[in-house]
Amino acid sequence: MHLSFGRVILFVQHVNALRHFYVDNFQFKVLEEIPDEWVVLNSGICELALHKATPSNTAAGSTAESNVKLVFQTTEDLAGLRELLIRNNVSVMEIKSFEGFPYIHFDGKDPEGNVFQIMQRVN
Repeated sequence: MHLSFGRVILFVQHVNALRHFYVDNFQFKVLEEIPDEWVVLNSGICELALHKATPSNTAAGSTAESNVKLVFQTTEDLAGLRELLIRNNVSVMEIKSFEGFPYIHFDGKDPEGNVFQIMQRVN
């Protein structure tokens, strides 16, 4: 069996706010949309879908914590990208690296507290 990662679905409270966040800050293109309910974004190899959270489709609905981390790779200058996000009032952490891991990266949070990571290969 051959499987490939094609889409991540986040169940969210504010579809439109997150749509604008990912389009404005990451330049993702909208592939399909049902206003305030559903949007699919082209984020490269994997699509990012934002689905309105309701009691029938998720037990979460909380904005306090998330068990999802979205990981994006870039070939751009990571420090420059981080500074751009900071100027756009996006919450991001410091750039980190780990011994034996050929990437540098930083984490951040979208407006609902979903954690994302942007990483860049260094070797």
